[in-house]
Amino acid sequence: MYKDLEGKVALITGAGDREGIGFGIARALAREGMEIVLADLPRMDAEGCCRTLREETGCACAALPLDLTDEASIRECASSLAGRCG
Repeated sequence: MYKDLEGKVALITGAGDREGIGFGIARALAREGMEIVLADLPRMDAEGCCRTLREETGCACAALPLDLTDEASIRECASSLAGRCG
């Protein structure tokens, strides 16, 4: 385990699909002790992916809607993230 990652927060975009690269990265970081925030389009299953990570690793995980092509969505996600993680 990498001690410098333990307890830190990772925001991972495009992580609402268990078969995707984003979810794979999230899984690896959760195993290193990081708190995970999954952000993806509302139609994706970021919340379900969080449940999977919690079951597999016991990590703290949150899901946020995010459309990286929409500036308002980015601001809303950043505000929500700041409210959760400081």
